[in-house]
Amino acid sequence: MDTSEAILIVVLAILFRPFIKPFIYMIAKLTKSELDDKIIEASANPLWFIVLLYASDYLIREYWVWAYSNVVHTAILSVIAVLFAVLAARIIRIIIFDVFAKSKVQGIDEKNKVTALIVLYNIGIVVVATIALFYILTIWGVDIGPLLASAGIVGLAIGLALKDPLENMFYGIVLALDKNFRVGDAVQIGDISGVVEEIGLRNTKIRTWDGNLVLMPNAQVANSKITNYEFPDERVRTSIVIGVSYDSDPNVVKQTLLDVAKANDKVLDDPAPVVLFTEFGDSALMFKLLYWTKRADKWTTLDEMNTAILRAFSEKGIDIPYPITTVYLHRESGN
Repeated sequence: MDTSEAILIVVLAILFRPFIKPFIYMIAKLTKSELDDKIIEASANPLWFIVLLYASDYLIREYWVWAYSNVVHTAILSVIAVLFAVLAARIIRIIIFDVFAKSKVQGIDEKNKVTALIVLYNIGIVVVATIALFYILTIWGVDIGPLLASAGIVGLAIGLALKDPLENMFYGIVLALDKNFRVGDAVQIGDISGVVEEIGLRNTKIRTWDGNLVLMPNAQVANSKITNYEFPDERVRTSIVIGVSYDSDPNVVKQTLLDVAKANDKVLDDPAPVVLFTEFGDSALMFKLLYWTKRADKWTTLDEMNTAILRAFSEKGIDIPYPITTVYLHRESGN
C-alpha cells in the first residue's frame, strides 16, 4: 500500500456511509433473495472499520512517526482481530439461522432442529472467540504455550466440576437430532409418560397425562428406555379382560364382544379386533378382547367399549359373576 492508495481508502471510507452503503443496499434489494441483504447488513460496518484501520495504520506510520510505535500498531491489529471475530460471528449466525434453518432435513422435527442450531451457533461463537483471543495474545508477544497447558489443567478441573451440565448439553444435541424422539411425541420414559413439549440444552420437558410438567435431565432421558407411541404409527392396542359365568356359551360370548368392537367407529378394521378364550378361572370363563385405535382415542374408546359390553351382555343374558368362595363346615360326630 502506498500513500495515494491509503488516502483513497480514507476518502472512500468517509463517503461509504452517506453514499456507497445506500447504493449497495439498493442493488441488493433488486434480488429476490433476502440472504444478500442480510450479509451486507452484517458485514458492512465491520469491513468499513477494518479497511479504515488498515489505512490509518499506514498513514500514522508514514506521516506521524512521533505518534507511531509498536504498541499503537499492535493495538490497531488487536481491534482489527476483534472486528474480524464480530464479522465471523455474524456470518455464522446468518449461515445457521437463515440457510440451515430453512433447509428441510428428512426425519428431523423443525422444533428439534432449532434447538440443535442454537447449540451449533453457540459452539461456533466459542471457537471464533477463542481463535481471536489467541491471535491477540500472540501479536502482543504472550507465549500461549504455557497458557494452553494451564488451560488444559483448568479445563479438566472445570470439566469435572461441570460434568453434569456438559453431559446434559451433549445429550440435548443428540436428542434434538434424533428422528425417533421429537417434540409432540407421546412417550414413556421410565415411570414418566406424556407428551414431549421441549428439548432444551439441559432438560427435556414432558407434559404428563395429568397436565403436570416434568423436567428430566437430558442425560437421564438419553440413558433410559424410551417407548415412543408415535412409531411406527399412531395406532395403539387395548385389551379388555372379562369373565363370564360357566353357563355361558363361549361362541356367543366371542361373537358378542366382536359385534361390540365392530360397532364402535373408533375401533380400527386393520388390524381387526380379536377375541381369545384365555382360561378357566376360579369362578368364571376368562376372555380377552384385543382391538386397535388411534392413540388420541384410546381412553374414550375404552370407556365406550366397557359401557357397550355391559349393555350387550345384559341384553343376551350373559352373566358376569362375582368372585365366590364356598366354605364347607363339617360337624364331628358326638358334638
